[in-house]
Order: sequence, then structure tokens, then C-alpha cells
Amino acid sequence: MSRPLDHHHLPVFYLAGWCGADGKVVRYWRPNGRKVVTSRIGPKHTGYEPRLYSLEGYLEEQQQAIEEQFFAVGVDGPASQALKVLIAGDLTKLTYELGVAWTRFLMAARARSPDVVKKIQSQARRNVEEALLRDPHEYEAVRRDGDPSTLLEVAEQICKPRLDNSGKLMLPDVIQHPLYAEVILRMNWMTLTLPTATRQEFLTSDYPCVMTHGGLHNPRCIVAFPLGPRSAFVATSDNESRRRLLSLDPGAIALALNESVVTQAERHVYGRTASELAFVESRLRTAQAGM
Repeated sequence: MSRPLDHHHLPVFYLAGWCGADGKVVRYWRPNGRKVVTSRIGPKHTGYEPRLYSLEGYLEEQQQAIEEQFFAVGVDGPASQALKVLIAGDLTKLTYELGVAWTRFLMAARARSPDVVKKIQSQARRNVEEALLRDPHEYEAVRRDGDPSTLLEVAEQICKPRLDNSGKLMLPDVIQHPLYAEVILRMNWMTLTLPTATRQEFLTSDYPCVMTHGGLHNPRCIVAFPLGPRSAFVATSDNESRRRLLSLDPGAIALALNESVVTQAERHVYGRTASELAFVESRLRTAQAGM
């Protein structure tokens, strides 16, 4: 059986919510850093990077373990069920297990994108190198003639694949950190659904999870995540934030969330229609486009 080599950091089940009758979404992007253009594309053919989570240097049957065993089974499968409940809007049907699955999906959305994976990889490698070189006298005390000159060189010889993939191997622990889940699960959850009279629709992107006020460590943090063109997940930490949010015009809420989702996007923004071209053009960063 062939293994999945196109790793979707933006899962197909999620992006499909913006599909039109032709089964395609509208992708906004900057080809080669130029002006933003739009194109219709199937969710399966975007939001991925080849071998993004592959463990290079491992045995072939082990290389896709993070994609196959963690993201596909542990993150995306359960989250697809939670998404259905959230879009329906009846949170009384959201079981504890589905709630945990959704928090995991939110944190995955913050850690699994190509740019973030590269940063985690780079930082993890630096951390390992620094740790192995921190106390050279300890290695010198046991080093024999002919041995590598540093403990880092020893590790390179013995377990180079593990060193090279140290960041990817950390992803499950980063995403499943119990502190993140605990904070989000304690928040007040709701689904915001736009009235039919509201012209504005929610956009999404390759980095769609918004956290205000610097993140979860701030007690005023609001977590927001577009669920589809007409609905969004929002979690607030306090009743005052919830009250203020619910007092706003729905169109203003959609505009504010779109502002954040587009501004923090890495390469691609997605919508149901191409009507937000000017909006995206003025906010999407200049970067080389991936898949």
C-alpha cells in the first residue's frame, strides 16, 4: 500500500467547508511574490507540502509515522467529528472526548504549518547541539584515543536521523501539551453563525487559529477559528469578553477575524468566492507560494 507523501497541514475535511458546487475552493495567493491572484482548486490539491512530517533517514516503513499515526488518526479523524457538532451549533452534543479532540486540532493548526515546522526543526536542532556541547570536560574525561572529538560528533555517528528529525519528533508532545488543553477546555465555547443578511463571510488560511492578547498565558485571551464561510468557533476566558463579543455586529466580527486570519497567513488564504481580492491583497504577506 502506498504511503501518504503529500502531508496536509490544512486537512481536506476542514477546507472542504468552503467548496462551491464544483467541489473547489477559491485560493488567494501571490505567485512568486507578485500581486494576489485567485484560482479555484480542490481541497486535496492544496494546503499540503510533500513529506512535511517525514522522518528522513529512518527506515521506509517508519518515515510517515507522524503523518499516519499521529495527524491522520490522533488529530484529524476525531476533529472532523467535532467540527460537525460545532458547525451545527448545539454544543450540548459536544462530548468531553470531542472537546479534547478539538483543542488538539486547534493546537495542531498552530504548530503543523510549513513555516512553523521549519522553525521548530531549527530550534530543536540548536537545542540538542547546545546540550551535547555544554560540558565538554565530562566527555573529555572518558574519551579514548581515536574517539570523535566531541559528544556531538558521537551522536552524529550513532543517531544522526534522530538528531536531524528532533523537531518533527517533538510535534506530538508540543501539540498535546496538557497545559494548552486544560486552558482551552476551561474557556467558554460558542459557535458564531452569521445571519443570512450578513454579506461578509469568513475566510480561512494556512494558519487559521487566532489567539488574541499574546496567547493562552494571558487571562484575556480569545481563541477564534473559522469553521466555514458562515460560522466560526470562539472561546473566551471571561464573561466580560463574551458579553462584548456578542454585542458586536456580526459583520464586524467576521471582518475582524478575517483581518487576523489573512494577516497571519503564511502563503494561502481560502474563501468560498473571489469577492475578497482587494481585502486579501492589502493584508497577505509577500512570500513564495507553496502547494
